[in-house]
Amino acid sequence: MAAAPAHSVIRNVIADIGEQCASKGVNVDQSLIGFVVKAVVLDPRNQLDPDSELTNEDIDRIVRSGVERLLNEGVALDTYKLQVHFLVNYRPREELNAQWTLDEQKRLEDLDRTITEARPSTREELEDFYSSLVSRAIVYSGLGEPTDLAVVREATAALESVLPPVELGNFTSLTKSEKMTQLQDLSGIVGGIRLFNKGLGKGGASITDLPNQLAAVAVDVMQQIKHLHHDFSALSAKCAATFHKKNAFDGDSQKQQWAFDALTCSRQFVLYLETIQEPLAALAEQLIAKKKLVVKKQELLTSIVQSKSAVPTDQVYPHFIELMDCWKALQFEHVGVSSYRALLTDILAFTTHLGLPEGFVEPLDAALAECPERVQVLESTYRETFGHQLDACLAALEGTGATKQKTPELPAINPLKSADVNGLVVLQPELTHGYSQLALECNGFCPVMLSIGGGLQLADKGLGLVQWQDRQYGFNNAEAATSFAGDPEGCLESLRAVVRQHAELVEVAHLQELFGSQGEAESGPVAVKCDGGTQTELHPVEKSLDKDYTWNEWELRRRAIKLVPWRFVFVCWGKAKKKENDAGAKYEPTTKRVSSPPSATVMFPFVFFVRPTSVPRRRTRRRLT
Repeated sequence: MAAAPAHSVIRNVIADIGEQCASKGVNVDQSLIGFVVKAVVLDPRNQLDPDSELTNEDIDRIVRSGVERLLNEGVALDTYKLQVHFLVNYRPREELNAQWTLDEQKRLEDLDRTITEARPSTREELEDFYSSLVSRAIVYSGLGEPTDLAVVREATAALESVLPPVELGNFTSLTKSEKMTQLQDLSGIVGGIRLFNKGLGKGGASITDLPNQLAAVAVDVMQQIKHLHHDFSALSAKCAATFHKKNAFDGDSQKQQWAFDALTCSRQFVLYLETIQEPLAALAEQLIAKKKLVVKKQELLTSIVQSKSAVPTDQVYPHFIELMDCWKALQFEHVGVSSYRALLTDILAFTTHLGLPEGFVEPLDAALAECPERVQVLESTYRETFGHQLDACLAALEGTGATKQKTPELPAINPLKSADVNGLVVLQPELTHGYSQLALECNGFCPVMLSIGGGLQLADKGLGLVQWQDRQYGFNNAEAATSFAGDPEGCLESLRAVVRQHAELVEVAHLQELFGSQGEAESGPVAVKCDGGTQTELHPVEKSLDKDYTWNEWELRRRAIKLVPWRFVFVCWGKAKKKENDAGAKYEPTTKRVSSPPSATVMFPFVFFVRPTSVPRRRTRRRLT
């Protein structure tokens, strides 16, 4: 839908579909409608040209097909909903951290403005100002609410030990930036003091055992992911086995279509489970490290204080701030695990139609039993590998110590050779560095099986990878690899045709680039447009610096003297001396300052004193009278 008129009417199409669905009692999100509209346009059965201007008949056909798909409850629609909801709501750890930090700043924004702009003068104003400092410290730490009297009492006592009320004058005289720096340090110190007192059993109102609570929530989510991954991976294996057996459903096309849709939905759900597990594994590492750091800081502060009445502030304040920073990091991890837990609950609701209908259990079990042994081992190894990774994380969180389990490996098999794939490059497992880390096209699924309508079959890395146009492809069996090598372009074209009929495969198998390359081939090179700007350079001419340049007059004299031969200096000096003696002129005492050549260590100046020639006095006789 590259034409401008098509883009101009797409919003009206989405609005019409939403109104018709709402009139029939179904409220549909606009993101889901947009996804379905894209699927309708790509489907060749609707006879729509994405690159031409849409007519009124085309628009009516899109609206009619879109409403029909959205009202037809089934596994395919669940896959659409699953993909749209996950893509809209999933956020990586980095984005969650940035959003959480921004929310924290907004919470403190009003208090910071009130404190930095306040100019208290009376006693009542000073008391209100000090209360604002206490509230700011409580809100920053997240240890209770500013309305809780016990929390306010503890925070006030901690703040008075750091900034007594009599010293407010020094604080109010600071600049705005200096006040913000002091506020951040004061809030960290107050929160650290409260956490330290909680560890000693002295106070700690509204401070929960966050590390253990966070570990319990993370363990619960990971165990849920483990069970769901096992169950849906097993369902995927059964559905995939039906495409390896002829007439698995005795020619029932509806059952075969259900198996295809169920395989796609279950594979997508399993991939999303693995995506959620990645930040949870990082969370487990951070949680273990922060828990150890909190205990270490508590012990260090205890050893420093040791019931002393006075301790130098530079010895304890930095540790209080670090203790509060560790607690803030745990608070973020709690927000992250809660977010992923809610997302897991939401996407699980889109798998309601994956329950096996009546008459499907026996055909699926029979197909799995008759499936090639290599395919069965491939599916079980994939399922067990992820389970072992989760077990290691769970053992670390529970503190039980990870049991040594051997990582499941595929049985050895004769790898592909270049002669088997029409001379294409073959990357073999034992001869390729970093083989396990290589990214596969089609998201690790076999492109040949998918192009012939065989569903999402796992690629067997034990066979080796075929490299074509700087891309690596994995295959479910050797016959599929040979078929791909015979006509790679034809295989990808068949794959493109299958994906057009099942648009949900684009997200599962990461085939967005496949359609992007097709658009360039059909409509020519796409003009890439972007916002640009220019700015006149401040110094268009490159700088030319003379490293030997100096402005020191004495340094210039030294250099000049070094250029003159010593013999010439003394000869000139001797001639001048003789000339003056012959003329009988009075030669004034002079001093010549000469520098020696520079050495690697130090340069000592030499001073030569030239004494005038003694002129004999004319003797006169006195007359004696």
